[in-house]
Amino acid sequence: MGVPRTALEAALLAENREKCEPPLTDDEARVLARDVATRYPQSNGHATSGYSLTPLGELLSRPDVPFEDVWDGRLVAGTLSCCVAKPKVGKGTLGRNLALAVARGESFLGMQCKQGEVVYLALEEREEEIKADFKALGATGNEPIHIHAAPAPEAAVPELISLVQQRRPCLLVVDPLIRLVRIRDEKPYAETYAALGPAHRCGPRVRDAHAAASPLREGSQT
Repeated sequence: MGVPRTALEAALLAENREKCEPPLTDDEARVLARDVATRYPQSNGHATSGYSLTPLGELLSRPDVPFEDVWDGRLVAGTLSCCVAKPKVGKGTLGRNLALAVARGESFLGMQCKQGEVVYLALEEREEEIKADFKALGATGNEPIHIHAAPAPEAAVPELISLVQQRRPCLLVVDPLIRLVRIRDEKPYAETYAALGPAHRCGPRVRDAHAAASPLREGSQT
């Protein structure tokens, strides 16, 4: 990048405190600064005015990375997907059914799921509700599903990155997304992207799939 990481971090902290409303926590801003520095390193003399340029020939010579589906044709490993709808239409139910299917390696809605560990973050529901729902779906408790049924921690995004890197789940479900990133309105693209950026870019490094449920507010369109 041509900019020392310490300088980038200091500038991002200052901009965050002065211009973001509400601001990210300092820990979240530092994680974002480290992510930017890692994502855009200074490379082999190709950097120009802060941009990292890769010759087309070098890009074409790199080996192809095969796609791996967690849910056949719907969720690709290393990606972030959002289920967006109005409140109380079944986003959580969809997420729990998908979580159970992935944990068992079963077909869901006619499409095969890769078997693996699932982390399910229920950020606004009680444990009793989650227990009742999974029990109604026929879960036995032997499935590799790990549930957090409580509000997100203060440094939610950095803690999420650490959790994913440690456990390396096949599927991570966050319900609802807005309770994770603590933004006032999910519609502004820049605010939502800035809040989700580090978590989004964590996926390709650990090869899991992130599925997030987000409410569609009145007046919003898809």
